[in-house]
Amino acid sequence: MKIPTLIGIALIIALIGSLGYWLLYGGNIIEQSNFKVSDLQTLNISNNTATVVWQTNLPVLGHVLYGESENLNLKSSDNRDIKNPAPRFTHFVTLKNLKPNTRYFYKIVNNSQSYPEKSLEFTTANLRDPDELNFSFIKPVKGTILNTNLNPIDESLIFFSIPGAQDLATFSSTAGNFIMPLKLVLDKDLKKVYNIPDGTPASITVKKQGLESKVQIIISDSTVNLPPVTIGTSLDLSKYAKPSISTILIRSKRQTSFDFNGDGKINSLDLAILREKAAKRNLPRPDDLERFDITSDGAITQEDVDVFSKSLVRN
Repeated sequence: MKIPTLIGIALIIALIGSLGYWLLYGGNIIEQSNFKVSDLQTLNISNNTATVVWQTNLPVLGHVLYGESENLNLKSSDNRDIKNPAPRFTHFVTLKNLKPNTRYFYKIVNNSQSYPEKSLEFTTANLRDPDELNFSFIKPVKGTILNTNLNPIDESLIFFSIPGAQDLATFSSTAGNFIMPLKLVLDKDLKKVYNIPDGTPASITVKKQGLESKVQIIISDSTVNLPPVTIGTSLDLSKYAKPSISTILIRSKRQTSFDFNGDGKINSLDLAILREKAAKRNLPRPDDLERFDITSDGAITQEDVDVFSKSLVRN
């Protein structure tokens, strides 16, 4: 009679162990039949950094395992996961402190599952001392991505393609804004700096969760701030002329500096940007304080949001 009792105890232990495993790791298990990875690329390569981007059709925690051999002894998390890791559809991981002219192997990890089966690879650039390089003086390109309801869309992937230069990527913030620095862009072969002449044509591709936009632009200091782009639409902004800046009346003073996203209008999109700044608890940077401190009280708070919001309605 002891044998059945022992078998019963063993089954109970096995069930408890299975339940414990599920509680600890169940959230990291992805349904293989439904899970997909897309747009996996390595971009923004320099002497010491590279960026790995990809999308998933389900929200997951993503990171990259990499190394100078296929042992992949190094790990980097998503740029946005340094303080508050969160499951995401779009993934943007910058690998830092790399060696120049060195081949690296890598795999992406979604929750606990690595991909692909065989490691991918890239080679870093081998430029001379950056202090001796001639940088481009073209200003960064800035813009805002909207969803189909014309509200700011967060965490979309944004790809830049410039003829003769390596492809670049960035992502939109929670307020839908993005910025693409163009000071140090390398050529396709990663052997020298690509100096971008004023008037250079370029294309922007925006992607998130199956939606895509293609935008044609001309890079120049006169079109630094692009008009908002609604994801899922294609635009030709190569002949885009920036509109005159609208004004807003706040406390009897007419202001033109509150066009935070640079689209020529002062509206709810700028209000969303201000709300994002006010929600941050860390001390604002001096340039942010100068731009977003509506009440001039030395801080960016809900009061600034309230004053700005009431002024929008009134105007």
